[in-house]
Amino acid sequence: METNRYIIRKYRPEDREAVRNIFADASFYGAPIEGDRELAADFTNYYTDREPESAFVAEMDGRVIGFLLGCLDTERKERICKNELARPHFYKALRRGYYFQFKTFINLIRQTWGRVQLFSLRDIMGGEVQKLLKKVKAITTEYPAHLHIFIGDPSLRGKGIGKALIENYFAYLREHGISGVHLGTTSHNKQAMPLYLRCGFEILLKIRYPYADHLVPDPPVYSFLLARKLN
Repeated sequence: METNRYIIRKYRPEDREAVRNIFADASFYGAPIEGDRELAADFTNYYTDREPESAFVAEMDGRVIGFLLGCLDTERKERICKNELARPHFYKALRRGYYFQFKTFINLIRQTWGRVQLFSLRDIMGGEVQKLLKKVKAITTEYPAHLHIFIGDPSLRGKGIGKALIENYFAYLREHGISGVHLGTTSHNKQAMPLYLRCGFEILLKIRYPYADHLVPDPPVYSFLLARKLN
């Protein structure tokens, strides 16, 4: 598919480094990753190495400017990540000294405190955490596919590239008989949320996300789980 100066095409193995760089440049709430870019970019490994057929890229003037990483079966993806990819990633982080950095320690404290703020002891003892996990599980079962989308250069966002990537992905999912797709985002992602809603996604779950308040200039932060039926 060609639109103006960019084209949308399927991912190729030679796109791997560009995808990793764009992820590192845009995955920290739309800004560059703070810390170890190499470790952060490993988030893309499942999609580029285990399910590359479900990935698309946007190319302009011969270079990759954005991408959509997808997955047909979220349960299968999580199983592979847990059983095959998590341990090598842990050892890699250990070798690179990630767990011995002061900033890592502070982030772990903030994550823990964020969870404490999210769930009181009464909630935990009363099973509220399990209820929330069951809701998420029900959504990911009913809408088994998921996606992550990134446009590297901020000046190229809002130009229709994301919509074109999503439309190509929808067509791919329908070809494979997938009934629904979901994605996660936050209230800080103000540019992407209108795009997702225009593409037919609905907000199925909204959760207060206190851990992220210190990371953005406009707290409080909420986490959203959106989904869309494809038939």
